Amino acid sequence: MGIAKTLAGRCGWRRVVFAGAAVIIAGGITAGALSGGQASRAATLSPAGPALGAVPVVNSQAMISYPLDSYGPTDAEMSLIMQARHIFEIRCMQSLGFHGTNFADLLSTDFNETAKGQFITFLSPASAARYGYHSPQDVAAPAVEAAPSRSARLIAEENLQAAVVDGHVKTVNGHAVPAGGCRGEGLRLLEAGTSGRLAIDPRYLIAQSQVQAIEDLRMVRTIARWSSCMKASGYSYSSPFAAESATAGAPQPDGYFHTSPTALERRTASADATCRAKVNLTGMWVAVESAYQNQMIAGNRAKLDQARKLIAIWLRNARAAVAAGP
Repeated sequence: MGIAKTLAGRCGWRRVVFAGAAVIIAGGITAGALSGGQASRAATLSPAGPALGAVPVVNSQAMISYPLDSYGPTDAEMSLIMQARHIFEIRCMQSLGFHGTNFADLLSTDFNETAKGQFITFLSPASAARYGYHSPQDVAAPAVEAAPSRSARLIAEENLQAAVVDGHVKTVNGHAVPAGGCRGEGLRLLEAGTSGRLAIDPRYLIAQSQVQAIEDLRMVRTIARWSSCMKASGYSYSSPFAAESATAGAPQPDGYFHTSPTALERRTASADATCRAKVNLTGMWVAVESAYQNQMIAGNRAKLDQARKLIAIWLRNARAAVAAGP
């Protein structure tokens, strides 16, 4: 079985609300493990692959960028898009006779997926020593008291709101509910002035480029060198994914563990960070993935240019909505 097929859900395949559709991307598919020995796998893989540019030495996550980044929205821009859709949904609910700004099942406005969506990222030695594979903000949630019971009337009202947002009812309060509910209406308002369809989604290409890069012989050999480095430090793991899975466990669908890091995890992650730097694992990953992305750009340039124009209009609509508010 190939490496890509063993990449099972650090965050799983995630549906991301990205303007025209819920687009399936490989957000956060890092892995439970890379199974099998890297050296034996290397002998079975073709050496063919796009030529690499300069292989950078990566000393921080901020140094990392990829060719397709210029075509798709940044995390901040995605948050803006989602904020705008949230506002459009509120306006729609108000137009249907609901009062206030807090309704059940409104679209979330949080988006922080770019780094979590990469198979391999920079692992800071300082962060690894303190947090292991966890993000600084990812710790076990404190115990919370049970929420007070809600009345049947409140539950019924929230159920109705959710049905209107999602378009499961045709009329409410004497008004016709727009097609697709207030979620569909918010999407149409965001896409105003465009066809609403991307000829190609840059985020899908990013996902594809990672699947190709992780199977590339140059990456397989680099991961094998990483594994040898770890073994010299007393850790027997075939890949960073295996080390993370064995010591930190499986992240939740949002990409976070929602636990506190253990001492074993912190020690393992510290050795991992040292070995990543020693074999320049992250630099090789950036170079290989970038090579595949450049190949994809060359084969899809016209479609990507069209996608960039549409996204620019969506962002313009989003900025106007956020500036005006609900």
